[in-house]
Amino acid sequence: MIGLNFLSPEALVLLLLAPLLVFIALRSGVHMPRDRAAFSLVLRLAVLGLLVMALAWPRIVQRAESLSTVFLVDVSDSITPDQVNAETDWVRQAMGKMGPKDQAGVVVFGGNALVEQPMSHLADLPNLSSRPVQTSTDLSSAVRLGLGLLPDTTARRMVILSDGNENVGKAIDQAKIAGAANVQIDYVPIAKNDVPEVY
Repeated sequence: MIGLNFLSPEALVLLLLAPLLVFIALRSGVHMPRDRAAFSLVLRLAVLGLLVMALAWPRIVQRAESLSTVFLVDVSDSITPDQVNAETDWVRQAMGKMGPKDQAGVVVFGGNALVEQPMSHLADLPNLSSRPVQTSTDLSSAVRLGLGLLPDTTARRMVILSDGNENVGKAIDQAKIAGAANVQIDYVPIAKNDVPEVY
């Protein structure tokens, strides 16, 4: 479904100047042939309309019929094996609810990020086999890699499963880039362990 919207719709108020333009053209004392006067008026109205449209910043919006989701799964040392299993089960349940046109991918991360499953229409996730560096947590590299996996032709979303113990990079910078690209980011918090943070 295709629609039209405006980034600055308040500029459309300037279209109210059109009747004033017609009034001035009809009342002006300039004598010219009727067809030439009509052409001049139409040209002026067209210029006004184009200027107003330019100020209103129109854009065509196409509603996506499918959703692409990248799951970012934290497997660093601050996440226990049981929590990794819980993350995997959560991703499996979410993938099981995908629509027929939806697709998903999985990125596992620790000190670096690796693609566990590229974008596909598969509705299941086997046990995680990728082994990133686990001694640190670089969420920013995971978000960057996830952005690279998402196609431009669908609605796009990233789901982060992590305890939030980021100690490398700045995920907020990558999140701003994702927001500018209209990528929705959701967060599933994993309970922090009672053990001291891994240095």
